[in-house]
Amino acid sequence: MGVLATIDLARLVADFGCRYFVEFGTGDGAGIARAGDLAFEHAYSIEPSHGLAIKAAFRHAECQTMTIIHGRAERGWREVSPEIPADAPVLFVFNPQTLPERDLAMLADARDLRRDVLLVDDGAENAEAALSALLGLSHRIALGEGGFLRAVPAS
Repeated sequence: MGVLATIDLARLVADFGCRYFVEFGTGDGAGIARAGDLAFEHAYSIEPSHGLAIKAAFRHAECQTMTIIHGRAERGWREVSPEIPADAPVLFVFNPQTLPERDLAMLADARDLRRDVLLVDDGAENAEAALSALLGLSHRIALGEGGFLRAVPAS
């Protein structure tokens, strides 16, 4: 399983111009806390567990540029997507407790991902196959630092 803390998120933000952070699977809130240290216009984290979502929301309650959403990926994305401009690059993070194949398909149906960076925990089942099938040649996919599959725009 990957460790988001070991990834140079600042470099990804700078290299690909990511302005928004969207995490699927908040867990203890460590991922969105790291995002809060960077120059994102806004960071969102979607958590299916009510208890974890509440804990993370209280932990980050004072930060005006973070939003924690309780719900499954599709519901959370419906809430978040109107707030993100279609042409704004997004850094998406999928944690192992999420279902990346289904969640990635939902996301690809709702958004043009060609500018976006996707990090998928390598402990997530079928993650590499799902990324390859949905993104095709628009992204370079490799296992990167921290045990996350990294899909970055090819151009």
